Amino acid sequence: MLASSGCQVRVEGDALHVHDPNKALTDELRQAINHNKLAILTLLVRDALRRLLQVLDMAQPPIPVGVQEDFASAWLAAVRMVGEPWAGEEDIEL
Repeated sequence: MLASSGCQVRVEGDALHVHDPNKALTDELRQAINHNKLAILTLLVRDALRRLLQVLDMAQPPIPVGVQEDFASAWLAAVRMVGEPWAGEEDIEL
């Protein structure tokens, strides 16, 4: 609902900040945000992790030999949490 209203949400410390350029926040929506804060934080973290996986996938960074197993374990854990990094993305031919 927030995104469709043009709102942008960011986390600062323990607080959620909502940028509302279209003045779409009603009292009911503010209450829903407060009530669903943990779910909103979860979605933001999941989205950030998916973007990180995409960047790492595109960059294919060189992984030092001693860290490869740890990196692979972390990668698999992240993919299990958020799904494939490119799922739902349109293929773009260059």
